[in-house]
Amino acid sequence: MLAILKKISAVEFRWLGILSAAAALSAIALDFRVALWSSSISAPAVLILSYITETGLSIWYLVPSLVLFIVFLLLNRFSFRIGISRFFRWGAEACAFIFVSIFLSGLVVNIIKTLVGRARPTLYFENGMLGLNPPALEASWRSFPSGHASTLISLALALGFILPRYRVHFVVIGALLASTRVFINVHFVSDVLFGGAVALLTTACLHRWFADKNYVFRALKNAIIELKPEAKVFFILVSGVRQRSRTT
Repeated sequence: MLAILKKISAVEFRWLGILSAAAALSAIALDFRVALWSSSISAPAVLILSYITETGLSIWYLVPSLVLFIVFLLLNRFSFRIGISRFFRWGAEACAFIFVSIFLSGLVVNIIKTLVGRARPTLYFENGMLGLNPPALEASWRSFPSGHASTLISLALALGFILPRYRVHFVVIGALLASTRVFINVHFVSDVLFGGAVALLTTACLHRWFADKNYVFRALKNAIIELKPEAKVFFILVSGVRQRSRTT
């Protein structure tokens, strides 16, 4: 694990430091003020945001990525004779990368939640309670860090590594969706920021590990990582299937 950490890019380490520092500063000076402001948001707006925030549930992404992983493995097995099995194998690897990225970040976040036991903002506004109460098993004491934020950011980063042209788009959308956790007052700002930091750390480590194993990516000289050549043909195959389905 330490060897993998040493190979993470300087940019990723920089953003990890920025998110962690921002989370610490927010916990000191910003969390409670933003929570007070969020408590004044109108009920209809909170209702709408409550539906939007459900996009951060990991089940929405773990199940489809697992199903697609199995489908591509089957296609890999039965398409061997026509010489395209390795492209479907790459699709299975990509789905595994997405699945493991979300699962691992969620696992780390839930361990931290239990060990920290931070009260959610709603506990303060309903019962006047703040602080820590580890080990935390009740949801009301599992505020730090945000699991929804880690899911959305790990998904955004995983997709961004696979489709680098749209990386910024994925991250911006993920960050906006994660911010809804603050607006509906189920998380403090620092919870969301640190959830994003966990997602960045775990996904960046997995990115390097997958490249070292020649899954999805390949490692070049000077610590450069790029998609395997099969990726381009895979996307051509997928787009061809989509076009045929539209014409039939």
